[in-house]
Amino acid sequence: MNKSAILFILSAAVGVAMMGLGIIWPLIPIYAVELGAGGFLVGLIVASFNISRTILSPFSGQISDRWGRKRFIASGLFIYALLSVFYVLPENAETLILIRLFHGMASLLVVPVAMALAADIAPPRKLGVYMGTLNMAIMIGLGFGPVMGGTIRDTLGFNAAFYIMGGLALITSLIVVVFLPADKAHLGDIKRAK
Repeated sequence: MNKSAILFILSAAVGVAMMGLGIIWPLIPIYAVELGAGGFLVGLIVASFNISRTILSPFSGQISDRWGRKRFIASGLFIYALLSVFYVLPENAETLILIRLFHGMASLLVVPVAMALAADIAPPRKLGVYMGTLNMAIMIGLGFGPVMGGTIRDTLGFNAAFYIMGGLALITSLIVVVFLPADKAHLGDIKRAK
């Protein structure tokens, strides 16, 4: 597979991950209030996504360097899909904190690892183009996601937004598994271990 095709798949992965996040972004505070949260708890629920990312960021890249990037990206998107179901289950606002913490962890398996893989495959003097392309995918996802989330809520209902986020993540996870080439560094580690 050529590098442009890999970059396209990586862009789709990060774009969908951020679109899924964007779909539920405007809904989380409303959902939290409906579950009985006050101002502080709403803020904590929203912030918990980034709290887990902040704490765990140094480790995701380091581990993906050893275990392989494809596995991390596909797993992160699959966990996104799984978490979409958990979003509709809470009976109290506090439970959303835990779900958001795990959602933040899952996002660490996708976006920074996809950026690392793009850096791995970028031709000389094209690293900026590759990073810019991924950043564009992130911004498209974050830009369209909230509009989609509001539209989905108004037309299909609150829970549909979470299910659509999960469906998009699951489809993209399967695309990564099927079409993204195996991580050569990871395969080399396996051969050396044998």
